[in-house]
Amino acid sequence: MKVSIKDVTKKYGANIAVKDFSAELPDGHLICLLGPSGCGKSTLLNMLSGIVDVTSGQIFFDGKDVTKMPPDKRNIGMVFQNYALYPHLTVLENIAFPLEVLRVPKKERLEKAEKIASLVHVENLLKRFPGQLSGGQQQRVAIARALIKKPSLLLMDEPLSNLDARLRLEMRDEIRRIQQETGITTIFVTHDQEEAMSISDSILLMKDGELVQSSTCQELYENPNCRFTADFIGNPPTNNLENGRLFLKDGLPHFANETGIDFILGERFSDANLMEKCRDKKITLSVRPESFMLTEKSDSSISARVERSSLLGKEQIVHLDFKGSDGKFLRVILDNEKIFSPKDSVYLRLKTKGVFLFDGESGERLG
Repeated sequence: MKVSIKDVTKKYGANIAVKDFSAELPDGHLICLLGPSGCGKSTLLNMLSGIVDVTSGQIFFDGKDVTKMPPDKRNIGMVFQNYALYPHLTVLENIAFPLEVLRVPKKERLEKAEKIASLVHVENLLKRFPGQLSGGQQQRVAIARALIKKPSLLLMDEPLSNLDARLRLEMRDEIRRIQQETGITTIFVTHDQEEAMSISDSILLMKDGELVQSSTCQELYENPNCRFTADFIGNPPTNNLENGRLFLKDGLPHFANETGIDFILGERFSDANLMEKCRDKKITLSVRPESFMLTEKSDSSISARVERSSLLGKEQIVHLDFKGSDGKFLRVILDNEKIFSPKDSVYLRLKTKGVFLFDGESGERLG
């Protein structure tokens, strides 16, 4: 089912929880609502479900206006952070319960429950009660219960937050598998950017009730439209160098500031229009940790001293102290061909990819 959200706003008195939110969600996709706590993700999800009224704007399911339609008429399934399983019912009875409410004959609803249980891999747990299940097993049962009505839209509100790290990874894969097998349009709320990037077809990134950027996971990472996106997407986080200016020196674009930073940038930053856009502005240089490369000592290299390093399999994260750092360290991801120790000297240069310029005041992407 295709979902269209047009200028949706939700107010609680003077507080605006969601503001002028518009998006088109394609049929059959898994879309993540991503953002920090309190940004309006769950409020938006609850407006899609009909649990929360819309203050203004419209919501369409396959072109049909459902803005004022009650939840039970929307053909949706919901999975919450709290699985809300009935403790006195078996797994089979919990899964079948929505069909019991719809007065589906007992034999038919139990047959359908067994089929859905097989889809989510709990077919061997049907006689158990929720108290006898692990967190991951309870989550699977909750998903099965949401799917048994064959909803056109599945809404999931932070469904993995109660699981430990290993189970979260397992359930990410399972939710993705189930969504692809069923083809149900799914909206998944999370504040975890790694979770969102690993599970979704696309991401709606929110801040303070507004849509900041909507795109594929990779596009958000590689082409952020503002500093908030660059900061929120990516782990380790991006390196931000503040209060600088962009200028040409010997035909090469430079980023420099008053603390002594002077980085030579890639050729694309020498564009005349970009230079004009950055004129008289304090700008922020944002560099992804993997966007540095080792080089030989030269006038164009960045010299730095190793503060500490951490090994991560085939890579290492190196924290670097450099001229003009003003107490900040650069986080740099390098391979393990050479293991660095504290006080080692290194020389680096910037790659073209993963390097951005932002307006220091507005956070708008400049280049």
